[in-house]
Amino acid sequence: MEGIWDLKADVVQEGDKLRDVSPIARKTIIDDKGYSHYIFNKQLFKNSSYKMPGDDFELFNMFLDGEDLIYPSDGDIPSDIVAVEARKVLNYIVACAENLSSSYYEDANIALKNGKNSLVRGAIKLHLGKYTTNEWRRKRFTASINFFMFQVGLLDHVLTQMDWVKNKETNNWEKSLQWFDTETSEIA
Repeated sequence: MEGIWDLKADVVQEGDKLRDVSPIARKTIIDDKGYSHYIFNKQLFKNSSYKMPGDDFELFNMFLDGEDLIYPSDGDIPSDIVAVEARKVLNYIVACAENLSSSYYEDANIALKNGKNSLVRGAIKLHLGKYTTNEWRRKRFTASINFFMFQVGLLDHVLTQMDWVKNKETNNWEKSLQWFDTETSEIA
């Protein structure tokens, strides 16, 4: 049964940095009635909008009230906001693939051969693919979009057209965003 829980969602692995949720094999036990009990290890993630209380009773009350369902996050920007930006980039690539006169027509069609959501990874892929609940999407934060495609010239062109700026120090594409934070009633 080892390996069946490889959902790549918790602990960052070496290599492609995907996440991995696996039971601790040596702690898996089968009770007298034949039920398997899996023990998992966890890694806590930073989430700026969630402060875990030190008091277990308070934490339990938050669980009952549905307030403790803040999901692991790797940034401070709501995933809804980031997903909108990812959709804009993906839709621009689709437009290039549909425009025969585009100089990126061939590259765009090659990039889209497995669908536009195949061009992103991580939390945004889950978000765009609707693999998650609205609750998860509402409470997830991130700081990046992981585009995965070999047509680098196409991606550079699209990001430039969409007002992204390449940071010369980090070699990453960046874009400044603003949104209304409903928790603080301020523009973030």
